[in-house]
Amino acid sequence: MSLAVIPSGSVVLLDTVSLIYFLESHPSYGPVAEDVFQRVESGDLHAVMSALVFAELLVPLYRESGKGG
Repeated sequence: MSLAVIPSGSVVLLDTVSLIYFLESHPSYGPVAEDVFQRVESGDLHAVMSALVFAELLVPLYRESGKGG
């Protein structure tokens, strides 16, 4: 998958799975996610995400803490 098709200055919507792929270094999609985040960090792309992404990422941690069931 090539990110070259996303023009500089574009706004991309990041979903929970993009962060999971990046954080867990997914063998297929981790490098693509890393490229997206590098382009965002460099200012080449702009990113937005829903506040729900944070909640979705925190649910497993909450459950592991023993408070979520």
